[in-house]
Amino acid sequence: MFRAMEEGLNPKVARLKDNMSVKIMSANIEEQAYQLADKFLGRRVRDLLIEEGGEYIGLLSVGDVMKANLQQKNEEFEQLNQMVSLEYDENWKEIQSER
Repeated sequence: MFRAMEEGLNPKVARLKDNMSVKIMSANIEEQAYQLADKFLGRRVRDLLIEEGGEYIGLLSVGDVMKANLQQKNEEFEQLNQMVSLEYDENWKEIQSER
């Protein structure tokens, strides 16, 4: 993307292989969303190839990872909110017996 803005680049004759990244950044399918967020931020990339068993199986965007992290934090917040609510306190014995 950055090279497309370089002075002197003629898109009519430019070849992909001369203008593409050489070092491909990837992540293993087993990595957690918070680990991927660190990779995106640390490497300042917007997309990562996902690999499994030495093969690339997909592409993940920074937006996908941030959305997953936000959803996870929202679920944790809701659980904590339930724990401190009056209703939880009133039903504590019932909740404990279910566990």
